[in-house]
Formats: sequence, C-alpha cells, structure tokens
Amino acid sequence: MRRIEALLGHIDASCLVIDELHDFAHEFKSGELASRGKDRFAALAVAQFLDSYYTAVETMFLRVSQFFENNLVSEKWHSDLLEKMTITVPGYRPRVISRETYELLRELMRFRHFNRYYLELNFDWVKLDFLFSTLERAHPKLMPEIAVFRAAVEHI
Repeated sequence: MRRIEALLGHIDASCLVIDELHDFAHEFKSGELASRGKDRFAALAVAQFLDSYYTAVETMFLRVSQFFENNLVSEKWHSDLLEKMTITVPGYRPRVISRETYELLRELMRFRHFNRYYLELNFDWVKLDFLFSTLERAHPKLMPEIAVFRAAVEHI
C-alpha cells in the first residue's frame, strides 16, 4: 500500500470516530442529560465526550502532519499542530481547516488540556454548556473541511 492510501485510510477511519463521538455526545445531551439533570456524573460524561472528541481530531491531524513531514515545536506541539492545519503550503499541501474552525477547536484543545492535567470533579456547567455549544458549532464546519482536504490529497 502506498503512503497516500494509508493517509486516506487514517482520515476515513478518524472521520468515522469523530462523527460517532459527536453523535453519541449529542444523543447523551438530548437524552440522558435531559432526564438525569446536570449532576456530577453527567458533568464527567460531558467532559469525557469533549476530551475524546478533540483527541480524535488531533490524532487525525497528527497523521496528516506526519505524512507531510511538518516539524512541530516539541514544547507546545499540540497548539503548533492545530495552527499548522490552517496553513496552505503552495504546491505541497492544502490547508485542512479554516481559521474559524481553528478557533473553535482551540477552545476544545484548551479544555482537554485542563481536563487531563487538573483532574476536576466539580465542573462548572456554564463552561461545559459553552464547550458543548462550541463542539456543536465546530463539528458541521470541520467535517466538510476535512472532506475537501481529503479530496485534494487524493489528487496528489
């Protein structure tokens, strides 16, 4: 298998996971959360959905970056990786996401960092609601942008 086919396979597999995580989180919010209320367990579940969603997106971006041999600054590689996905390298690689999508995903990345390193058990529902809204705005922008990028990569 050629490297390009492997990348396309990673993109396809990632898109399935990203869609599934989004759908599951949305289903949880409209079903389970609506019936149980905004308690501590629901907050942990929402935090995990947000964390997992961004991790799936970032993993796909990392595969793209590795394929195109982008150098990442090691001490801040997460933010560097996200930033590089907004850049078109003429004649080499199209951008993956728009600046608008970048800004939305950056919020999710920041939360993921907080969630992983500060181990909170009493989440602020105002912040969780904001982040869930951010996810709901990011997802319909992200998926078509990935599709456009994928189509461009097929022609490389």
